[in-house]
Amino acid sequence: MKLLNNENTYLIYITNNPTRPEELPAEVMWTNWDRLLCRIGKYPTSDAVLSFLIEQFRKLINSLFKDVRYYKEKGVLRVSDNVKVHSMTDAYNIFDAKPIYHGFLVGGAADVPNFDGYEVWCSRNGSTVWNNQLTTDGAVYYEGAKKDKDSIGHVNKCIEKGFKRIAFYRDEDRYHDKAYHFIGVYELDKDKSLEQKRCVWERKAMEWNLKDKIIK
Repeated sequence: MKLLNNENTYLIYITNNPTRPEELPAEVMWTNWDRLLCRIGKYPTSDAVLSFLIEQFRKLINSLFKDVRYYKEKGVLRVSDNVKVHSMTDAYNIFDAKPIYHGFLVGGAADVPNFDGYEVWCSRNGSTVWNNQLTTDGAVYYEGAKKDKDSIGHVNKCIEKGFKRIAFYRDEDRYHDKAYHFIGVYELDKDKSLEQKRCVWERKAMEWNLKDKIIK
């Protein structure tokens, strides 16, 4: 602030917030990382080195984690925004969902308060118990226990409950990190699940509004 001594000097404060923080003085310019990346991405240049540096900077910023409060304030989750969190607990906290504990382990799903018929679901590639697979385009998620008997029982349980899933998925080979990524809202295909003897979840939306239950 002390350096703002002439009209050609600016202080730009960059945060994760979707809106300008009220605490900032009026003379301080503000933006967030999403807007900054959008502006930089549209910067016209034919310089190959500069284009490379812009792309690497974009990847660096997108690789950083935003906290739970950021997503709550933003109010919407989009697959295209590369939404990701450190842990299953963080995913549940976005929705104020209470996790279920199995001893010291956090369960893979939690009901969403005030949204009947939906649960937040977290899974990962490489589980010792579950053989879960996400298609390359993310349109279908296959969920089955590694023991066939357990898998059939799980299919029947999911059909009986009749819920949809707001899904997060961790796959280090796919995403090159250890985060749980938001992959969309999924609904169980009952006929395919019974035929294949594993849960077949089909994506119905790539966006979730945290406040108004608007999905797209």
